[in-house]
Formats: sequence, C-alpha cells, structure tokens
Amino acid sequence: MMGGQVGVVSEVGQGSTFFFTLSLEPSDQAATLPVVAIAHGRRILIVDDNATNRRVLGEQLTHAGYEIASAKDGADALTLLNQAHAEARSFDAVILDYQLPDMDGATLGERINSNPLLANTRLVTLTSLDRQGDAQRFRALGFAAYLTKPARSRELLDCMQRILAGEARQWQMESQPMITRGVLNQLDAQQRFHGKVLLVEDNAVNQKVASRYLERMGCTVRIAHNGLEGVTAFEEDAFDLIFMDVQMPVMDGLTATGKIRELEMTGGHKRRRIPIVALTANAMRGDQERCEAAGMDGFLTKPIEIERLRETLDRFGLGDRASTPVPAQITPVQSVKSPHAPPLNLSRLNEITDGDSEFTRELIETFVTMSAEQVAELALALDKDDRAGLARAAHKLKGACANIYAPAMRDLSYRLEAEAKTLSKTDAKQLLLSLEKEFEHLKEFVNDPSVMPAPSRVAS
Repeated sequence: MMGGQVGVVSEVGQGSTFFFTLSLEPSDQAATLPVVAIAHGRRILIVDDNATNRRVLGEQLTHAGYEIASAKDGADALTLLNQAHAEARSFDAVILDYQLPDMDGATLGERINSNPLLANTRLVTLTSLDRQGDAQRFRALGFAAYLTKPARSRELLDCMQRILAGEARQWQMESQPMITRGVLNQLDAQQRFHGKVLLVEDNAVNQKVASRYLERMGCTVRIAHNGLEGVTAFEEDAFDLIFMDVQMPVMDGLTATGKIRELEMTGGHKRRRIPIVALTANAMRGDQERCEAAGMDGFLTKPIEIERLRETLDRFGLGDRASTPVPAQITPVQSVKSPHAPPLNLSRLNEITDGDSEFTRELIETFVTMSAEQVAELALALDKDDRAGLARAAHKLKGACANIYAPAMRDLSYRLEAEAKTLSKTDAKQLLLSLEKEFEHLKEFVNDPSVMPAPSRVAS
C-alpha cells in the first residue's frame, strides 16, 4: 500500500534476514531528537535475560550518548553494581525486566534500594505483563519509572532524561511521581481516536464501562454478548479492532478468536487481519501465552485503565493526533466520610466515569440489577450443589465488582470462584451469606441521599 516491498531470505541452519523497502521523499523538517547533553558520562545497566532485548535497548541508549553495560539476571546485575561502586564508576540508572530467571524485577529493585552503597541508582522497570496494581507496587518500592513493552525509542530517551534530572531519593521517598507512559504522553490526554470497534463482553457493567471509554475517545462501538455473537458481528460488519473477553458463555473468547482467524483466511471471506485484544481479569504468563496461541494480538487486564486503553488504541493505529478541546468538567458524585470503609470506592469510580454523575448513577443501577441476578444464580447453583455453575456466576460477579470498585464484594466473589470446588456446602453458604449482606450494605449506601443526590433511586 505504501509502494514498497517486504521479504525474507532464509537458509536452514544459518538464519533469516527480513527486509522492506520504501520510496520516501526528503522531509522539509529535520527529525528532532531529545537533547542528549544529559547523557554525557551517564552509565546505565540493562538487566534482561533476553539477549535481543539487551542489544536493542543498548543500541538505542548508546546512540543517545549513554555508556551501557548489561546483565542477564539479578545476581549478575548485583555483581556489576557492586563492582562499579568499588571502582567509583557507579551506574546512574538500572533498566530491568520484570521477569528474570533468578528473581523478579521487584525483588531485584528492592535489594538495590536497600543497599546504601547503591542508594543513588534510579530504577526503571520494563514489563510485558502489565497487571492491575503493578505500577502502584513498583511506586511503593521506590522505582523511578514503569514502562510497558515495547518501549518506543523516544519514550525511553525521554524517560531517561526525566529520571536523571532528579535524585533517586525523590522516588525512593515517593516525593516525586513515578514516570509512566501516561506521564510521558500527557499531551495525548486530549488525543482523539477513530475507527469501529467490536466489544465482545458478556458482563453488562464491563460493557458500559468499556463502551463509554471508547465512545468518549471518538470510536464507534458495537457490542456482542458472547463469542458466537462476536463471530456473527465480524461476518456482518467491518471493524478496525476487536476487544475480546476470554471467559464467556455460549462461546469463549479463545474459540471465537480461532473462528475469526479461520474466516479471515477462507476464500469467501478473505480480508485483512483484524487486531484482536484479549480482555481478562487473569494476568498470568500462561494466560497471555494462551491468548497469543489462539491468534490474539494484545492483552488488556480488567478492570480497564484509561491509560492502558489509550496505549492499545494508539498501538493498533486508531490514534488521531489532532487535539480536541477537553470537555467541560462535570461535577462528580461526592464521596462521604465514614468511620468504616465504604462498600463502593466512589473516588475511583469517578475516575472511570470522568466525573459524569449521570453515567455514574447509570453504572451503579446496572451493577445492582446485574448483581441481584448473579447473587440469585449463586444461591441456585449452591442449592443444586453445582460447583461449576457456582464458579461461573462468582467469576461474572467478581468482574463487575472490580470494574465498579466494590472491593468487599469483589473479594467475597473471588473466594467463591477460587474455592467453589473445595468449600464444604456449609462454608459456601456462609460465604454466600456474607456476600448477600455486603450487597445489601452497598444498596443502602448508594440509596443514601448524601452519597447519590440523584433524582432517580436504586431499587432496594
């Protein structure tokens, strides 16, 4: 489409060379690279068990003027750090992979920060397994930056400039905000997106949250309630991106993805490959590998975070760099002071609804209606001693609770799902009773006029 060619030359036992050609006109403006004066004399240690990753990062940083060393695991890194200190050539920063063969990145970072001899070393983690809460965890451990893979060259260099302009102690004491991709792309907060998105999700609360996010960013959204509906929608319409829940009734997301990939390759339906991004509450390495094996191109954990969603849309070409005015501020639903932890975290809920009180009420009402159905389904499954049905209903309720920030209900649902097969019937009934009480507490909370001063009320 761009007038070039792409190809490969490969020889068994020797290797492969992949290439592409493009005919391009000279630009009127010279490319502007970040100022590299700060790089002079700065030493950075790259820690990654993948040799290719070490080489790519090393070349990017060396080209920018940094002095680079690398280590293949945590033990090797600690040896190099201590040796560099003894030689009075300490490293200014360490870029470390989250998953290392001998210790994870968090453990390595903790050991570095706890060593007074290495106290002025700034820590940056790179991760492909971006799980809910990980950024907060690394912030608490004193990391200066948290970036997801693949890290674009400009982002990486901008990140290094920012962290080297400050002292490591600022992040260790949490007096300085940790650098993330969102911080680096603050101007993108007004970025608009375009394109038609298929959202395949069976949970009504998750549907509302994700579709509202996407529509506010400028996308057109079609919702499918299970994998089979998703495949049908794919056959009927053209989409730029598909978000696919993994666990769904009728047809799960992995099966639906396989069906779509088959349809893309058949003669009657042959078309361009549509990116499919997994939506899942599970964020283990095995889950990500199963999604990739099924033909998925990305992995987004639930509850969805706006920053991660923006990154995903941008990654798959739905970004529009033309800025638009920021919408007028909408008065958010107010949180209330309570001597006990409230059943609903309205502060976090206001973040995902962007302070839109009407949407907040709509989301809560949908949640209460759906939760009533799920609690009844849990009771029926337990009465029939249907442990698989109990786990399915608990899983669905857990996802909605996470998206609406109802922590107590989420934790109880999680226990019911995780222990559905092993709990005695008596213990399961007690757990369900606790869940029902927490649900009643939540309904009372949102019906309190001081919490939800709305014209409509959630039915008890």
